[in-house]
Amino acid sequence: MMMTSTLLSNRAMCHLKAAETMKGGATKRSAKDCIDDCTSALENLDNIPSTAGSAGTDQKGDSNNALRGKILYRRSKAQVIAISSQNLDGGNHDDDNDDDKEKKLNAAAKDLLQLLSFDPKNKQAAALLQLVRTQHGQLSGGMGRSRISRSLDSLQNSMSGDSKKEVIVDGNRQKEKVDALSCLRMLQGSLAEEITSSAEEIGRRNGVPLMLQIARHGIATVKDAT
Repeated sequence: MMMTSTLLSNRAMCHLKAAETMKGGATKRSAKDCIDDCTSALENLDNIPSTAGSAGTDQKGDSNNALRGKILYRRSKAQVIAISSQNLDGGNHDDDNDDDKEKKLNAAAKDLLQLLSFDPKNKQAAALLQLVRTQHGQLSGGMGRSRISRSLDSLQNSMSGDSKKEVIVDGNRQKEKVDALSCLRMLQGSLAEEITSSAEEIGRRNGVPLMLQIARHGIATVKDAT
């Protein structure tokens, strides 16, 4: 299985190189192929039987981590390239597009954090993680319109007595009803995923005090309690 993972990792590297040099839809396809190969390689690696207690275990573990690190890095870089191809496609920057970018950025961050957990001196991974965090903060031109930010904004509006949020439809500003319970479930799910970038965004947007207030007073009565 180690050989299978190695071959898949090597093929993923080829897809990654192609994604870095191609343009348009070819970039997106190559990035996806890289991600798919990396995912299969990691699944194979996870299925390698443990040989704890046998001679050479440490050496095998080091070899496993070395390969795992390469795979995690390649998959995270492919996610970043896939996002760049979305930007170059000239597609709209609506909320759904931001949600897709956020999903890719979170996946990249998760891989890089795992890599750095056993290879903390990996400069390439640290630099890519910094880029991921920067891009995460620049979603929708830095206006904070990621899925987490939208939910926090909606909850804040509900607490202030405004149960509707402003949206833009065909260039016109309109109001639509906020489902506060759905917002809370989304935030709870983001925290449950244990993705550092999600927790950081909630903290950066003062989401913790907001959620504590809601837990203590409920959305309907928070306005009276402040």
